[in-house]
Amino acid sequence: LRALILPGSSSGGKGKRMKPNRILPLLVAAAAFAPSAVLADEYYISAARGKGKEGSKENPARDLGIISDKLKAGDTVHIAEGTYYGISESGVDEIKHPIKVLGGYSDDFAKRDPWGAHKTILTGKCKSENFKSQARIHIGDRRHKGKEGIVVSGLICDNGERNGYSPD
Repeated sequence: LRALILPGSSSGGKGKRMKPNRILPLLVAAAAFAPSAVLADEYYISAARGKGKEGSKENPARDLGIISDKLKAGDTVHIAEGTYYGISESGVDEIKHPIKVLGGYSDDFAKRDPWGAHKTILTGKCKSENFKSQARIHIGDRRHKGKEGIVVSGLICDNGERNGYSPD
């Protein structure tokens, strides 16, 4: 790249040539003001092999609530097949920032089939000591003014075990 041509010059509409040593500072400045999605992280959750708080593809976390404090606007969480009850079986996952949550992956995250072979089920157990009767998943904060959106795809929110039934 020898020069950058900027439109709108007064030299007959051909544009101005910018020297290469001036391009790098412009690119650095543009990156500094880019949306946070450029700096977004990817996290992985697996009911079968998850442990710890790393949340990487190789070492996934066991539950969304375990990594919720690490998440920031624009991040993506990939959740493998399985049934998830919330941290300490609370039946609730609260995420403070707008993120993307994608479920329905195979346990190695190589394939995605959320409505067939790799169902990701979010539920709760109403008889659990730590159960909360709030919404099963809450994402975002009304005060967040960023441009990041919330995406939820491939999750089954099943309230079956969350509901208390009486024999009457």
